[in-house]
Amino acid sequence: SPKPTAKTSSFEITASPQFAAWLAKYHLSLAFTTYQTNRLFFISCQTNGRLKFHERLFDKPMGLYADGERLYMSTRYQLWQFDNLLEPQEKYGECDRLYVPRTSYITGDLNVHDVVLDDAQNVIFVNTDFSCLATLDPNYSFVPLWQPPFISKLVPEDRCHLNGLAMVEGKPKYVSACSATDTATGWRNHRRDGGVVIDVEQNEIIATGLSMPHSPRWYQGKLWLLNSGTGELGYIEKGKFAPITFCPGFVRGLAFWGDFAVVGLSKLRSKPFTGLALEERLKAQGNTAHCGVMVIDLNTGQIVEWVHIAETIEELFDIVVLPNIRQPEALGLQGDEVQRLVTFPNSGGIVTTKPTVKRPSIGQAAPVAGLPQASEQPKPPVAIKYQRVYNLNRANALEYDALTYPSLKQRWQTQPPKGEVFGISAAVEGSLVGFVIAEQVSSETADIISLLVLPNYRRQGIGTKLLIYLEKESRQQQCQQLTLSYQSSSLTEVALEPILQKLQWQTPKSNGEWCQTNKLIKSSVKPTIQYHSLQNLTVEQSISYNDLTFPKIKTRWSRQQPKGQLLGRVAEVEGQKVGLVLAEVFNSPPETEVISLFVLPEYRHQGIGKGLIQNLETDLKALGCTQMKVVYKSTPITTLALEPLLKQQNWQPPQVNFLLGKTTTEKVSQAPWLRKYPLSNKFTVFPWSELTDTDKQQIQSLDYPTSLSPFGNTQPEPLNSLGLRYESQLVGWMVTHRVAADAIRYSTMFVDKRFQRLGRGISLLSQSILRQVDSTVPYCLFAVAEENPAMLQFVHKHLEPYLTEVTYSQVAVKQLGG
Repeated sequence: SPKPTAKTSSFEITASPQFAAWLAKYHLSLAFTTYQTNRLFFISCQTNGRLKFHERLFDKPMGLYADGERLYMSTRYQLWQFDNLLEPQEKYGECDRLYVPRTSYITGDLNVHDVVLDDAQNVIFVNTDFSCLATLDPNYSFVPLWQPPFISKLVPEDRCHLNGLAMVEGKPKYVSACSATDTATGWRNHRRDGGVVIDVEQNEIIATGLSMPHSPRWYQGKLWLLNSGTGELGYIEKGKFAPITFCPGFVRGLAFWGDFAVVGLSKLRSKPFTGLALEERLKAQGNTAHCGVMVIDLNTGQIVEWVHIAETIEELFDIVVLPNIRQPEALGLQGDEVQRLVTFPNSGGIVTTKPTVKRPSIGQAAPVAGLPQASEQPKPPVAIKYQRVYNLNRANALEYDALTYPSLKQRWQTQPPKGEVFGISAAVEGSLVGFVIAEQVSSETADIISLLVLPNYRRQGIGTKLLIYLEKESRQQQCQQLTLSYQSSSLTEVALEPILQKLQWQTPKSNGEWCQTNKLIKSSVKPTIQYHSLQNLTVEQSISYNDLTFPKIKTRWSRQQPKGQLLGRVAEVEGQKVGLVLAEVFNSPPETEVISLFVLPEYRHQGIGKGLIQNLETDLKALGCTQMKVVYKSTPITTLALEPLLKQQNWQPPQVNFLLGKTTTEKVSQAPWLRKYPLSNKFTVFPWSELTDTDKQQIQSLDYPTSLSPFGNTQPEPLNSLGLRYESQLVGWMVTHRVAADAIRYSTMFVDKRFQRLGRGISLLSQSILRQVDSTVPYCLFAVAEENPAMLQFVHKHLEPYLTEVTYSQVAVKQLGG
């Protein structure tokens, strides 16, 4: 049966049950590229027998070539050379091969596909845009070495989609192309059967009738090839393609080891992949295209092992086998490892330099060459500020012309404004990123005359929010209708019209090239807000309100069950639920914790959050509660939205109660202290699940703060919750909890004060972390209480350099009077 192995980033990966064992048996690792998600991946087998997936971000990685201690990889406009940083027998964490991006050759954007080394160690690559084989030269972007006989001139037009290169005895011998055309992107009309293989030395076509062939490779006396458009692995014999295996995907990327071929598969995602025989064959089988890797026995043609990648990744490009390497990794261009890990003659291995405390430069950091541009990477959440802009006129509005579409400057040359002009701006860190402008053409109607969001900030809902806020502003100005006229285009079809439909505008009416639409605005009378009490809620009932909770109540109950009575208040406007507060009431000690507070975005800034808290207080006083508290993670949202509300309602100032840290096992495994403090033979580390009654009695005699108790209502994580004994006496614990499928929280650590100064706490923590490192759970969370100064000092001094995120948990309290 399939074996779920890992979920790294947003990529869900499943492998055949024996895939890891196959890698271990032949002492292999694999590497592959995916330009679709801008990543270089490594697949290897860990010492515990589980698969390990290691990824690094690069800008459109494609061709990949392995040569001893080096890797070569083509990207968008660079060709990278990676060198192994480790000496023989040296390890970095658990990895035995650490590739560092040592040299980058700037080639320009040539759409480079396959890349190889010849027998003189020269880099040769397939220059797809210019339809030729090329090499590097310090004086040029590239130097052409050969072009197909049917290509009349070197121009960046991707005339035949030249893509693959096979070497024989260290020299270029065979290439693959999707067609033998000599016109710009002419190959696109010959995808089904126009593919060819060309003998470079003889300068002639030796095989035709192929469907988008890729990855020619000379191996064991045969010219192997992937006939991508039919999903087949095979070889060329007497000018014909002889298939041996059908794979359920667009095959691309081919490597060999022993009697096995390793093949990359892609889904049929983009337009160039449609209309192929592969698509028809899969449909006839009732199957769909897969993305992943397949290992094929060359003697039988059987698929013996496989890896399937779900979720985000849909296309792979190239793949290589890394022999005699157990756990390879690479330094990326993000993070600080590539800056801080250095070597030099007689350095005795890797030297780690001190981290930079603060950049000396002024302004934003420069973009890193080799990483995808910001618009191509997943965008981190940003704080967007929306603001009303009044009293716009022809003079001051033109200052914003770069943020108008259509251009107001051009509009007002022929249509000067006749009414009041007003707008809503969207800003990030003080810089405008979006603007909507309207003109009040009558006492009842406002006409939208411009709407624009800067390209790097699109697809984040900013345009929708601008229109929502504009509608509210128009309502306050007693407008009863918004109108919009726009010139129909492919851009308005995909960008504007879906927003209008979502906001319930009238269906646009077409008048030639122009479209008109409108939306009636409801009365500006402030809606009546009703608050309804929710008493004695069950877990299931609270989950039914999940969309109205923050933090999500469903997530909370997946981690822990309620220990007290659940109650709340729901806010309704015209029968629609628009806000909710939930609380858990405890009898011992007698207090109440607010566990969720949320108001729908379009109903914020109307006092609903305040009303929910006030009504909850009334309910709690009726139950005889004397105190309520809220515990929350400090974020820009809580600083701007929650804390002012608490202050207004006379809550006590929030106090920090926990430091919260987050990292990955990959990053924390690099900490040198993980293996620096071994325990003597008098100490025994044991799984917390094996705690005995005698141990529990001994715990009662230890002097530890209540917050560091190892006991609670949530089941400890069995993977790495540990106890520590000195001789036969229990003297410490490290209790962890699984807070998500891919994350473990290090909740409570204590070591008897007799052993604290000897570093036994670090030893225990290290043992726990190393057990997670050897697992497939990638994320580590640390929660350190403020009343544990020794541990806080350790975190700041030793752990913080290996954390990817540091925030704080805060608690606020309010005493309830009679």
